[in-house]
Amino acid sequence: DWIMLVYLYNTDIMKDFSVLNVIKKNDLIGVKEEERKENIDVEAMIERCLQNVDEKEVDKIRNILEYKYPYLESIEMPTKTSVTAIVHKNVLGKDKLIENSEDLEDEDNVEASNFPLPKFLVGTEEEKISPAKKGTLVHLCMKNLDFSRNYSLEDIKELINSLCVKKIITEKERDAVNPWDIYKFTKTDIFESLKNAKEVHKEEPFYINVEAKKVTNKETKDMILAQGIIDLYYIDKDDKLVLLDYKTDFAKEGDEQILIDRHREQLYLYRDALENALDRKVDKVLIYSVSLGKVLNML
Repeated sequence: DWIMLVYLYNTDIMKDFSVLNVIKKNDLIGVKEEERKENIDVEAMIERCLQNVDEKEVDKIRNILEYKYPYLESIEMPTKTSVTAIVHKNVLGKDKLIENSEDLEDEDNVEASNFPLPKFLVGTEEEKISPAKKGTLVHLCMKNLDFSRNYSLEDIKELINSLCVKKIITEKERDAVNPWDIYKFTKTDIFESLKNAKEVHKEEPFYINVEAKKVTNKETKDMILAQGIIDLYYIDKDDKLVLLDYKTDFAKEGDEQILIDRHREQLYLYRDALENALDRKVDKVLIYSVSLGKVLNML
């Protein structure tokens, strides 16, 4: 019935099919329903029915029915991902510093909220603070730093506790943050530079097109929209554009180059996104390693 409707409303398109022969299945097989339980060579019967049909028409119908979409791989590809997901896929297991995916915090989840779950959703079990969660908490503390202040260790403890008082983090999350990690950052040259910066931007979300083959490892020209969050960028007193990213994954003295190589692709994506957005060159790309307590220069 639907074929007939299409034909009636699209006579111009269907002009090559001016004759419409409708054959019922039972007529094609040539037996009644109760007799179809017997062994019948259906293929042979269909072949006999098609003997008088134009072979070209049969080929045309066969090509239509057996048509395969040439871009099936594109259908299966994601249209959107996070920069962190790309990095996880490309670096996990490639160096000794990473034991599992929790060792890298998911810092590019634009839709993530800092508010804790209600107690009726959390349940009665004690909340576990994973390495990834600890990384998120450190990022939150860094975000709330006032770059115009001179912090003492007690000031940092008060900052962390204030997040708990405001119900932004739980008491267990507060206790999981080492205030010394935050304090060490406030004593770096970068923190001093931030005090005199012309502009400072924290936690800036962005989107950038990346080649799909970086995500799927398939040879394709498709692009995927990647989302991310730049921890911090600023324009210093000399008008230099500086990109800074906090890293909380574990590293020991001597692992600086491993840390840089691990995050190189991610930071370069951040750099490209920032340069596209601001239409100017990024002069410095820096990592602050919380574990090492030092700033690493990517360039």
